[in-house]
Amino acid sequence: MNLTDAQTKALRLILDNPRQVVAWLRGETGFLKIHGNTENRLHSLGLVEAVKIGTNTRTVGAERVEYDVTVWTLTPAGYEALGVEVPAVEETPAAEEEVLLPLPERFRAAYEAELAETHADADSAPYRQVWHHVANGRPTAPRWLLGHLADVAALLADLVEESEEHPNTRATRRRGAAELLDLLAQHGARPWPVMGHGLRPWGDEVPHCEDCAEQTGPRPPAAVTAAEAAADEERAVRQAAYEHRLAAELRKTEDEIAAEHGEHMRPGAAVEWTNPRNGETVYGVVQSVYRRPNGKAAADVELLGRSGGSIDADQLGPITGRCPAALPTDPAPCDGAPAVTVLDSSNAGADGCERHGARLLAILDGGRVYALPDAPEGAALRVHRAAGTGRPAGRVTSLRELVTAPPAPAPTPRPFPRFTLEPGWVDVDVHGWELKGDKESGEYLSDCHETFRPDDSNADIEAAMEWAEQLIGARQEWTHVRERGFDRWEAGTRD
Repeated sequence: MNLTDAQTKALRLILDNPRQVVAWLRGETGFLKIHGNTENRLHSLGLVEAVKIGTNTRTVGAERVEYDVTVWTLTPAGYEALGVEVPAVEETPAAEEEVLLPLPERFRAAYEAELAETHADADSAPYRQVWHHVANGRPTAPRWLLGHLADVAALLADLVEESEEHPNTRATRRRGAAELLDLLAQHGARPWPVMGHGLRPWGDEVPHCEDCAEQTGPRPPAAVTAAEAAADEERAVRQAAYEHRLAAELRKTEDEIAAEHGEHMRPGAAVEWTNPRNGETVYGVVQSVYRRPNGKAAADVELLGRSGGSIDADQLGPITGRCPAALPTDPAPCDGAPAVTVLDSSNAGADGCERHGARLLAILDGGRVYALPDAPEGAALRVHRAAGTGRPAGRVTSLRELVTAPPAPAPTPRPFPRFTLEPGWVDVDVHGWELKGDKESGEYLSDCHETFRPDDSNADIEAAMEWAEQLIGARQEWTHVRERGFDRWEAGTRD
C-alpha cells in the first residue's frame, strides 16, 4: 500500500503515543492531533479505528451536553503498513483501567514550580508515579493513580497557601489544584484524610481503619509495585554507598587533623579555649572537625555555660591541670583536690576529685571507690551515691578501655543477674554492703550501706537483703554465689 509521508507520519505518531491521539475531536485539549484529511483517509483505508476512552461535557447554550472522547488506535492493517508486528491483546485488569483525565494547565504549571523537582527522585513510590504521569502529559490516567493524584493536588494547595509568591501567582496555582480536584471528584477520587489515618496505602498495605478503607480505591498492579520496590532497593544501595564514602572521607579528615593538632581534635573530646579578646579560658566538647575553604582546621565546639560555635584548631587545646580520674570526654573542671581512688575489676586505679571520681565510677562495671588518707570524711560514700544517680549511655569494664577507645554511645545491656548484693569496704575502715542492678523501669540502681549486724553474720545478711528489697521495691529470690573466695548474692531474671 502506497502511503504519503503525512499518512506514514500520522501512523507513526499513533504507534508511539498510544491512547494520546484524539479522533475527530478538534477542540479537545490535552491530546495530540493529526490533520483532518489525513485521519479521514487513514480511517477509510482501515488502517486506524476510533476507541472510546471516556466521556466529557461541554456547554451548548444553557445546557451541559455529554459526549464520548475517542482516540485513534492502529488496526492490524495499520501495523502491517508500518512493518510492525501486531502486539498480543491482553485483558486489562480493573486496577489498570484508564480514565479520561486531561491535566489542567494551571495545575501542571503549579506542580512544576512547587513539587516536580522533589518528586522526581522522592523516596515515595506514589510520588514518583505522580511525577512520571504529570511529566508524561498523558490525557488519561490509570484508575489506581487517581487517589494519589488527589493527595498531591491537596498537598499542592497547602504549599501554595504557605508560599511567599505574589498573590496573583498563588491564586493561579490554587485554582490549578482546585481544577484537578474537581476532575478527580467526578471519578470518585478525593484526597486522603489529613489527620488520624496515616498515608494512603500502597501495594499490599492495609488501610488504617474501616473508616478510610472505602476511600483506598484500586491498588496498583503487581508490575508497578515490583518496579517501584526495585527502585527503592536501588536507592537504598546508592544511599548506603554514599554514606559509606562520606564516612570514610570524614574519618580521613579527622585522622589528618588529629595527627596535625593532637588527639583532642576529635569529636567527643573535651577541650579548653582561651578567648583571644579577654584571655578568659572556658571548656567545651568537640562536636565535629573539618577544614575551612582556606584549608585551616577548625571544630564546632559546645562550650560550657555559653553558646558554642566554630573555632580554629590552633585556638583549642586539651584540658590540663585536672585530676587523673577526669574522663577524656568530660569538660568539667575539678571540684577540689583529689579525694578518692577509683579501681576497676583488675585493680587498676586513678585518683580524682569527688566530681570526676563519681563520673568515672558510674561508667565502670565492677568499679570500686576508696577514700584517700587525707580525704574529707565520707568522701567515698558521697562518690558512691553520686555515681548511682544516673547511668551513662556507654560503659566499660576497665580503665584501659578508656585510654584505648572511648565508650560506645549505644546503651549496653547488662547481663544476668539483674541485681547483685555484695559485702565489702564502702569507705576507709567502714565495712558494709553494695547493691547494683537495673530496675524494671530501666533505672540503674547503685547504693551502699554500712554493716547492719556486725555481731551476727546471718542476721546481717538477712538485714542487707531486706534493705536491698526496699530499694528495689519488690521481694526477690536471692542466690548465694562464691567466686574466687568472695561472696555475693544475686537476684532477678533474664530479659
